[in-house]
Amino acid sequence: AYTYRAQGELGTYRMHGGYIVSFGTTQSEAQGVLQDLVSDEVFSADSVSFVFDWISYNGNLDTFSYNEAKFSVRATGMVEKSLRTQALSLQPSDFGGFYEPQRSQSFYMFMAYVLLVAYYILVLLSGLKKQLTVSADNGQAGSFLLDFFKSSLWNVSDTISLFLSTQVIFTWLQYTMHMFLNEYKFSLNSEQRYSPPNNDEKLYNMVPRVSPERFFWEDMYVFLQFENLESTYSWFMTLASLNSLFITLKVVKYVQNINRVKRVAGGLGQT
Repeated sequence: AYTYRAQGELGTYRMHGGYIVSFGTTQSEAQGVLQDLVSDEVFSADSVSFVFDWISYNGNLDTFSYNEAKFSVRATGMVEKSLRTQALSLQPSDFGGFYEPQRSQSFYMFMAYVLLVAYYILVLLSGLKKQLTVSADNGQAGSFLLDFFKSSLWNVSDTISLFLSTQVIFTWLQYTMHMFLNEYKFSLNSEQRYSPPNNDEKLYNMVPRVSPERFFWEDMYVFLQFENLESTYSWFMTLASLNSLFITLKVVKYVQNINRVKRVAGGLGQT
């Protein structure tokens, strides 16, 4: 028998709803469940979507990875597949085995990054203030923002870069300050299992702690938290990657003002 859960209920992939099937924790258990699924004709033409998701842990790097394999059948009969893995560190500024020094360095680099972003925000505001004065002297104070961006395309790229930088910072803080990330401790000892907060127990209508199904519900809760962390971290990586492009443009902006670079560029332009 398979238990169906509606959309929004704890257990299914990103709470989209559907049937939950646990493959156990060993290879033999997974093979037995798979045989049952095949014998029950779960994998049939009437099936619309399957999602296999699991979490792995690398003790050498103190790093988790969230993995998912999705298979969906379209109306045309074509099967679409999607495979994805996202590495996650629940302690991004410490531990990590031989990688611990790099994690500590990344924390200090992030602090320096925050200070530099704050500095360039002040530079941008100073430029806007000067442009307001110039536009006001010309009787066009209301259009000083347009004048500022029309005066140089670099102002456009710098503004976009600063906006993305602030989003990167806020998203990273959202990830590192996630309650689950700070409270979850991975352990093979069943007596040290992570217990969901009382408020979340009520929110997701979890079975009592004395119930035989309690461990299964706790596992589903942990999966949900990893899904949330993975979504936040993936968005952080997307913003950071996009911002790298605009930071590269900013480097070009400042490099072209170096006298030696100007002479070299001028010489190349005449050849």
